[in-house]
Amino acid sequence: MWRLLLLAAMLVVPASAAAQFMDGNRLYARLQAGKRSDGVVEAAIATGYVTGVADAYPNCIPAGVTVGQLVDIALQYLEDHPEKRQLPAVTLVATAISEKFPCAPKGSSIK
Repeated sequence: MWRLLLLAAMLVVPASAAAQFMDGNRLYARLQAGKRSDGVVEAAIATGYVTGVADAYPNCIPAGVTVGQLVDIALQYLEDHPEKRQLPAVTLVATAISEKFPCAPKGSSIK
């Protein structure tokens, strides 16, 4: 009996670990909350999230681009694509950033 319970627990753990942290709807709501005076915490969470995703693309984002610009890009993408907001936020933010700042092909000197 204990072996069966252990097996069941082992099957549940990977499924819960694979759950997404934030989807596009949550991120959009937090970015929108940042427009209100009482949404400072929500805006900080959303800004940190966008910044974290952007850190995965440090060589693709041109020097001088601000965190505010990256947040604006993510928000604009979410506003323009409401049909995709159920997707993981990491996918949506990465797509938004890569569309605005595509990485140069390997061997290219353009950054």
